[in-house]
Amino acid sequence: MFLVNYLTQPKITFPARINYQFESQIARLLDEAGVPNFMWGEPYLGTLGSSTAGFGSRWAVPDHLIDKAGEALAKASFPPCKHGREKCPIFDKRSTHPYPDHHFHTDLTYPEAWPDFPICVNLYKKSRLFWEFPDPTLGPPSATDPYYMLVGDPRIRTDNYMVRGSRGPKPADLYPVKMAVPARYTEAMVLLQLRDACGQRTMLHWEVELIYLLDPGQILGLNLDLQDLRPAFRDYLVADNVDDSDTGHRLFCRLFLELKREKRIPPPERPWEAGMGRE
Repeated sequence: MFLVNYLTQPKITFPARINYQFESQIARLLDEAGVPNFMWGEPYLGTLGSSTAGFGSRWAVPDHLIDKAGEALAKASFPPCKHGREKCPIFDKRSTHPYPDHHFHTDLTYPEAWPDFPICVNLYKKSRLFWEFPDPTLGPPSATDPYYMLVGDPRIRTDNYMVRGSRGPKPADLYPVKMAVPARYTEAMVLLQLRDACGQRTMLHWEVELIYLLDPGQILGLNLDLQDLRPAFRDYLVADNVDDSDTGHRLFCRLFLELKREKRIPPPERPWEAGMGRE
């Protein structure tokens, strides 16, 4: 574990802003509890150079440790939900975001009706979103790890910081935070897009993430090279975002059928909903 070089940690107070310092505190709390973790979602995109608005701090952990992760943050006095699944907008069926396994209202707001949306720390079982990823480990990943890297990795370019309003470089003195390698993350978003292609509102979340990832003015070309993707994913994304023909849609359908046949796409999480997804 890499705790020894980060002995001091400011006290966490709420309401808390979603930023590098807060994420470092979350990562440390989870690591100290023996829960490997990595960040994903809007803060991840911002780290890579996107100017996307944040809807919270999202973390994936090994499935069997999800409750232990929730207990670790609760023990650190992270504010719990006051309404539960029946009233909290996080779980509204109209939300395009995936429902968390545990969440905390770190902005100290508790709206009762969608579209009012709290800014939360959200914890997810890894297999729900990144089922092809190996579980992360405690401690820093190796420089050649094909799935994980650190948020402060020197390979992350910050050329468009201040121009696009992206997050910029992570301060070196903060506790390390793990994230997914951009190519593997992009493939995971495609897999989620395929899983939720039929009648799933969450399809919109994955499509928006891919829009930011593939924007040549933000992440693409800066921190994502399509040549790093596996061929089937690369061919689909190039065709879907560059060609004017229906090649992208045909490759999407072909990829869906191939991966479904190989049992690499799990069933969607929510009930079928008319007019949702890529039908």
